[in-house]
Amino acid sequence: MTTLIFIIPLYILSWFCAKFCLKDPLLREKSELPAKYWQIDGLRFFLAFSVFLSHAFIIREYVMTGHWALTDDQVATFLGQGGVSLFFIITAFLFWDKAIRQPLKFDAVEFFIGRIRRLAPAYLVVAVPFVILSLIQIPSFSSLSIIKDIFQTLSLGYFGAVTIGVAHLSPAYIGVFWTLFYEWKFYFFLPILYILLRFKNALTLTASLASLVLLASSIFDNGLSEDWPFISLFASGILSATIYNSKYFEEVRCNQYLVGAIFIGSILFHIFSAENYYGSSHPALFLITFLALLKIGKTSVIGRVFLSAPNILLGSASYSLYVAHGFIISAVSILFYSLFGAFSDVIFYIFCICSTCLVSFLTIALYRYIELPYAFRKPFP
Repeated sequence: MTTLIFIIPLYILSWFCAKFCLKDPLLREKSELPAKYWQIDGLRFFLAFSVFLSHAFIIREYVMTGHWALTDDQVATFLGQGGVSLFFIITAFLFWDKAIRQPLKFDAVEFFIGRIRRLAPAYLVVAVPFVILSLIQIPSFSSLSIIKDIFQTLSLGYFGAVTIGVAHLSPAYIGVFWTLFYEWKFYFFLPILYILLRFKNALTLTASLASLVLLASSIFDNGLSEDWPFISLFASGILSATIYNSKYFEEVRCNQYLVGAIFIGSILFHIFSAENYYGSSHPALFLITFLALLKIGKTSVIGRVFLSAPNILLGSASYSLYVAHGFIISAVSILFYSLFGAFSDVIFYIFCICSTCLVSFLTIALYRYIELPYAFRKPFP
């Protein structure tokens, strides 16, 4: 609970940073666009920012010990793993929801070109400097293994996160981009899901298969392989999209106080119920969290928070925030360590405040000047 009190002002500080950035007309326009799934747009900021905060706790120990590992703080662990888990669910939900609504409109070539265009700009802004800084510190980089590492590093996460022999840089890169490896696996599985839609009772079939995956995850803990926890999270997203598109979900009318209590309560339950949120029954429990989110109304307290312009802006920039925050806080942590040595609680909180401001402003700038013109092809005003 102490950690929750510690971090809540940092979310608010990031919100005010985004509010300052809304003076830009293009960003203000993007924050005012109506969104079909505004709850998801609002949630994305909290997820990406939570991953950043989790890495801030980890990097506090890393700069002093040289070991990149989870801390003993259960809240910090949930911020990272819970945020990533819900990101996987959102990915599966959005793509499967679109497939259900447009089952015959899938062009594989156009889809993968679109994915590359979406992921590449912000990714390369981070990956290219990582490669350059790594090569500077390697005496000789003519070997085939180094060339292979460079190729894999620039592959938009398709091969996972790869080290290039520089220990103090690698965690900032690996701690973020490993998730894209599983995103690509889902992208390549998506055409199979479109094929399933051609069969009779396809939604019942896919919902049953997704439910079996979640059941197996609950029974066998980490499932049948090391990838099983992430397969379960994608299954949770597919099942949630299937439920969302059913007539029964639309007909359900819930009191907004009850929906808010379920949403907040499920998050608190996750935080204090385990130390590892990948595997076991958590993908199934995250399903409940996500379905409650989709029932939140615009006029509720949570709905008004999600619909605020700064929150929508930060949610739109969440990919930039996610991919870039590792390098930003790495640089800030090195500076703080050189100035103050060991991170006391006071120094660490000042580090978090400075990092929050830098991460907020720089990632919004990355979204504004890289993602919008190159990923979304939005002309500058």
